[in-house]
Amino acid sequence: MDDEVLGQGVRGDEEPLSRGMVLLLLSQGVFLASGYAIHIFLARRLGPLDYGVFSFVITVLTWVEILVYGTSNLAVRHIQGGLCDLRSLKASLFRAQCAMSLIIFLPLSLVGLAIGLSSRKYGFLFSIAFLDMIFVGFYQLYLGYLNGFRQYTRQAIASVTYSLSKASAMVSLVLFGWGVKGALLGNVFSSVAGLLAGSLLFASWSNADPAIGLACVDSSRENLSIGKLIKESLTFALVPLLVNFVMNLDLWVVNFLRGGPDVGYYSSAGTISRTVYFLFSAVSMAFFPAMVSSLHDGTASAKGKRLFDLSGDFFAAVALPFSLALAVNGWQLVTLLYGKAYASAGFTTSILGMGMLFLTIFVYLVHVLYAAGEYRKAVRMLVMVALSDIVLAPPLVLVGGRNGAALSTTTVSLVGLMMAYRLVKKDLSLEWDAKRMGKAFPLCIACFMPLLAIPREGMTFIPLSLLASLVYLLASLRLELIERSICRRMLKSILTW
Repeated sequence: MDDEVLGQGVRGDEEPLSRGMVLLLLSQGVFLASGYAIHIFLARRLGPLDYGVFSFVITVLTWVEILVYGTSNLAVRHIQGGLCDLRSLKASLFRAQCAMSLIIFLPLSLVGLAIGLSSRKYGFLFSIAFLDMIFVGFYQLYLGYLNGFRQYTRQAIASVTYSLSKASAMVSLVLFGWGVKGALLGNVFSSVAGLLAGSLLFASWSNADPAIGLACVDSSRENLSIGKLIKESLTFALVPLLVNFVMNLDLWVVNFLRGGPDVGYYSSAGTISRTVYFLFSAVSMAFFPAMVSSLHDGTASAKGKRLFDLSGDFFAAVALPFSLALAVNGWQLVTLLYGKAYASAGFTTSILGMGMLFLTIFVYLVHVLYAAGEYRKAVRMLVMVALSDIVLAPPLVLVGGRNGAALSTTTVSLVGLMMAYRLVKKDLSLEWDAKRMGKAFPLCIACFMPLLAIPREGMTFIPLSLLASLVYLLASLRLELIERSICRRMLKSILTW
């Protein structure tokens, strides 16, 4: 079973899940590194005023763009859930994506024009930024095609192309003297580059085998109405939209109730801690197509149960020590990246480091529910978590300042995780070994706690954290808290890729 789950796909041309996990983690690492490089460069090059304008415009753009991302996971759902005709599916999804992009872009373009005519501060920056809406949805759609057919290498290449083209285009245009406009145009260029890369990579693979997508499983899937696809796409978009809301609400509350330097301190802590979420979102990307094919009519196959069990081992073996390393070294990371003036944000970073781990696992469990078609239950739970954050954040900020805001995010993420796990266990009969997971967490804490007593300056926390992680991994394997198969397969994927 391990060979089937980790070492090979259902089809002969599908890549192993273990390789997919490694590749998507690497591509997410490139995405994060290029993102940090862009923001550091722009902050220094543009200065506080222009960088603040750019950051606000990009924040608004990110929010509205989430609405056109849904076709990516929707493509995975239809491909793995029973595809009859790839040509028919592509045509239907293309029309649905065109409709959504235009429905959202056209009114936003008018808003951008109105802002440009009335605001000297923002000018036509929003009009430039909103041009990205035309391309980014189609880029995400092609990532969905590659993910759906488990072509992880091509998916990773397209993602890396997008990340590197964004960094190079933004830096080049700003250095050329175009300022904030150049940075926003560079963002549009990256979506075009990612779209071209994704479409060419998918075409080169799908055209090589005329039988792809012709194995009919469910004839009812052959006729897909545009209205239904748009509705399902928006349902999928609710996940990143509500998660983004939970991730940003604490900063908004701090800005409104505290203001001043606390906003800057909290922003630095949030930026560092979100590395956990963005890096390990690769788990959902890699496991989602496999889970869709393993869940039929809300019932998990033996392979689906094994996949779910292995995902728990991955979180325990990799994500948990990474998050604890971030939490234990919060002060060191803040001072290293932002300077000692931000040292007071160290404890906030530590709290959010664990909060982002809980949020990552919560979102993964939501994707498992989506894979089983449990949309309503998943959305209802996401809304409950978002509302809980709205209720909890203000009083905690009033009492504990920015640390209270971090505690609010951590608490609601943990509650969401517990709620999602209960639903997955009850409705899908999927569960992790409670005894093994219960022992792994205190063991990991025990391995990292000694670091708090060791003076660490500069980069010295890195080798110490790697040592603590190694001790934890070896102890977990020795005590059989983590299965050797997942570590062996991932190591093999790294060495043979």
